[in-house]
Amino acid sequence: MTQLLRVWPVSQKQRAGAPAPDCPSAALRGSWCVRAARSKGGDAHLCSKSTRRPRFAAKLVPMFVSPVIILGTAAMPLPKDVHPCPAGYSSSASYCLPSTDAKPAIPKVGQCASGYTSSDSHCMKSDRTVTAAGIVALDKGVGSIALTVGATNDSGNIAGTEAINDAPQSTPPGAIPLTFNDAIFTGMTEKTSGLWLSRGQNLSRTSIREQVSEPASIGMSGNNTIDYCRILSKEGIRVSGSGAFNISNCYIEAQGISGDHADGLQTYAPGNRGAITIRNTTFHCYNHDATAGIFVADNWTGTIDLQDVVFISGPYGLRVHPDSGGDNFVYLRNVYFVGPFQYGPFLLSDYGGHVNHIMLWDNVRYATIVNGLLVPGSTIAPPKRVGF
Repeated sequence: MTQLLRVWPVSQKQRAGAPAPDCPSAALRGSWCVRAARSKGGDAHLCSKSTRRPRFAAKLVPMFVSPVIILGTAAMPLPKDVHPCPAGYSSSASYCLPSTDAKPAIPKVGQCASGYTSSDSHCMKSDRTVTAAGIVALDKGVGSIALTVGATNDSGNIAGTEAINDAPQSTPPGAIPLTFNDAIFTGMTEKTSGLWLSRGQNLSRTSIREQVSEPASIGMSGNNTIDYCRILSKEGIRVSGSGAFNISNCYIEAQGISGDHADGLQTYAPGNRGAITIRNTTFHCYNHDATAGIFVADNWTGTIDLQDVVFISGPYGLRVHPDSGGDNFVYLRNVYFVGPFQYGPFLLSDYGGHVNHIMLWDNVRYATIVNGLLVPGSTIAPPKRVGF
């Protein structure tokens, strides 16, 4: 379905707050009216459904008085109701055909590169012509997609273009640390032995390099937060208790010796339930004397929430099983499997009369590391239906 946006100036009376039938206040964008017109179903005002109005990085400059037409679907033909066709389109019989397709988005890893703007899990080309996704972004007041506006006058002649940027994300994630010596690890406290966090205790800016601690280099009893830490040992982190377990901005490398079952993180607290939340972290394991980057089993059950997480090598990157204690709820966003994996990137199998519920599966991909940079590859489909 062809989608068009119409933009026109607002009168001084309307800007002052007085009612005006041609521009309902809900459709105001500063000193402009914005309305989305669709070929089916009539007109619908393009306005924020959230409590805040989207901000624009650039303002429209009044260059004309008559309505502005904004291209709404860069990859679809448009009915040729103006002459000549808008910028970026060529004339063909009764349609305006797109001259070139919009440049594709690339998966977002950390901050977007120069020339790209952030939009959820992707980096969008800054000069991209507005698409249906751009309309959705404006409608919701989120994301950061650059929109190109093609302006026409009464005669249908191109009067110029203007860029509109939707409100950027407030807290874009930083680069995921891919090595023990990543630049984010500064001001570290160096340790050569493991430690155990009591309930409610937190840990930050700590580096552990050792090969003797049992059952792990860092133990978590419950309601713990680990931030900006790195581990190089034969066992990474042990979750042993109930409550919240928060891990962010960490690098965990576990290489077992003969007879070990090394894990980057393992749960072992039969009968306990909790929530593991991991952000901006890498788990690096090996294909010998190991189990997985993250191993959830042995009747510890609960929520496993991963975002901006990298798995490098191991028999599996992520291995999660429910048990008699209850179901698991799995959330994955911007999760990258580098490999090589002995058996596969993940194993999410049901057990003990309970199931793994995949609640979110967004931008889960294979990936490689080239010259120290993470390069996302093809997407990975979820192993089962997402949701209940």
